[in-house]
Amino acid sequence: MRYSRQDVIDRACKLGLSCDYYGPGDGLTRYRFFAVPMDYFAGKGLGTCLGAKESMTWLDGYEAGKGE
Repeated sequence: MRYSRQDVIDRACKLGLSCDYYGPGDGLTRYRFFAVPMDYFAGKGLGTCLGAKESMTWLDGYEAGKGE
């Protein structure tokens, strides 16, 4: 399945996370997740992923571990 940038942002928001992204022009958008709204370059964040598919997988793991 192909995910859009908006799919990633919406899913992060549903999980209570802020998401910012950076597209350097090499074909892979970088997504960075934060507990509070921040700019992509403002800090390391909770996680950084390459592409929407990897981001959705990371969010699956975040959701699974959230209750523990």
